[in-house]
Amino acid sequence: MGKLFTNVKTYPSKSMLFREEIDAIMEVMGDILPKINNDHAPDRGSFILCGQKEGSKAHRIVSFDLSAGKDMIVTPRLQLTTRETAVVSIEKALQWPNQDCAYCYSAQANHFGKMPTNIYSEITNVKMESTGADLVWNTLVLNTVFGRFVASFQTYPSDTDTNMLTMRRALIGLTEIFRQLGKEDPILQTQSADLVLQEDSIDTVSQVRRLFEDCHLPALQRWKAWHEPANQSGKLALFFG
Repeated sequence: MGKLFTNVKTYPSKSMLFREEIDAIMEVMGDILPKINNDHAPDRGSFILCGQKEGSKAHRIVSFDLSAGKDMIVTPRLQLTTRETAVVSIEKALQWPNQDCAYCYSAQANHFGKMPTNIYSEITNVKMESTGADLVWNTLVLNTVFGRFVASFQTYPSDTDTNMLTMRRALIGLTEIFRQLGKEDPILQTQSADLVLQEDSIDTVSQVRRLFEDCHLPALQRWKAWHEPANQSGKLALFFG
């Protein structure tokens, strides 16, 4: 994990994610990212995960850059790092229902006006000078019973299609990680079920499931040893509970 990620910052919290859960997320992400796009792993990019309890402000839980650090996106109008682009992508989702939300979503009665669990992307039509690819905002919104997780993964290969697929697979992989960590959360499980069945990400999701089944990664072993006693005693709290 240390070789794949740089500038790692984590913020464990009883109200969002415990240390054991954060370590499990980091280690599984470290395992799936190098294999996420035909073994051509990006080495520059940024990841941010935030949590937001119902009725409260969002707080950062995890952030890291890839092994070669942040990438710089230069366009005719602005310069942004991948870390800054991840921040903006998340902020745009948090601004819903304001018009600055940017993602094409309108309130739906069956979701009580909230953004459903999904990956929201917007191609900005702002071209990056180095590659000619479009700047893309992308955010995962993952709802739970008592709150939601919001994450963005930003990396910039040479073309938009490769870029979008890499980011999408990473966020669907993260969704499956949370499904494994929170099997007792009915909202998380129900709303994310269709997302992890996306055909272009089957291999990534299967890899995450195998890692949790085999449980050979040290952080997953520690998480299981921490998680199972509470699970079996019936005292396991839901995310944000």
